[in-house]
Amino acid sequence: MAVKEKQKLGSVLVRTGAITQEQLENALQIQKQYRLQLGRVLVETKLITEEQLVATLSEQLGIPRVDIGRVKIKQEVIQKIKENLARKHNLIPVAIKNGKLIVAMTHPLNLFAVDEVTIQAGMAIESRVKRTFKSATGSTVFYLKPPVRRKVSSRL
Repeated sequence: MAVKEKQKLGSVLVRTGAITQEQLENALQIQKQYRLQLGRVLVETKLITEEQLVATLSEQLGIPRVDIGRVKIKQEVIQKIKENLARKHNLIPVAIKNGKLIVAMTHPLNLFAVDEVTIQAGMAIESRVKRTFKSATGSTVFYLKPPVRRKVSSRL
């Protein structure tokens, strides 16, 4: 998958009108001071929503996004990646397409995570951008047996 020429996240958000240049400059100061990712700063300070962040990252990186809450994931796909690795890198396998494992990740350019997943799955992967999980329950729900998963998912 080809990655677009990388534009800075803040520049994309200013260009699209999601934030102002002044808001970006303030967020960059917070980012530098606390050594946080810019996206996290913008979401935590409520300048943008997490959905806006995901959409912008998808555009910025040229990597499709996926809403895992709307995708039906087969158990045999989930079993390609062990739960501890999925939690470690905040990712979830969502499908197998054309011999590749499609993996939804909050950090799709994390080459260490991509390598670990590729080795564990024993197949090439294709990354997608996803939202972070809002609760600890969210990351484990896919690793529960299907009847339990449906009960837990309906309560989230």
